[in-house]
Amino acid sequence: MVTRASRRSAPLDGPERRVHPRISASLPFAAQLDGRLVRIETDNLSEGGAYCRSEIRFPVMTRMDVSLELPVGAGREDVDSLVQLQAVVVRCEPHPATPGCWSLALYFPAPEPDVRERLARYVRARRAAVADDPSDTGLA
Repeated sequence: MVTRASRRSAPLDGPERRVHPRISASLPFAAQLDGRLVRIETDNLSEGGAYCRSEIRFPVMTRMDVSLELPVGAGREDVDSLVQLQAVVVRCEPHPATPGCWSLALYFPAPEPDVRERLARYVRARRAAVADDPSDTGLA
């Protein structure tokens, strides 16, 4: 019988265990919650999800349609830069440094193949840019 170790048992300073690499990125998201538009800002992004900040608390396991505009010239062809996909809130906690703000962990359960590829290409391009210029954090 084969068992898998819990992620929580791994040391915090160990190697990255996520399936998809993440990048620091401060990008606006638009989401719908109870029929109203909510703006969310990413702290980091991968093709599998995002860690974000919001002024609105989202219930965990909320499914929502989100829109994200990828910056032009960020490892993508000259096409419409708006990415639309479904996200699930897997964690929502008070932001540690900003009162009245929430930290959200979003999971992208099944992005369309072209959307997943665009996200992956953007992440690869940002990682390459940071490798070339470590002062380029992607937060501009």
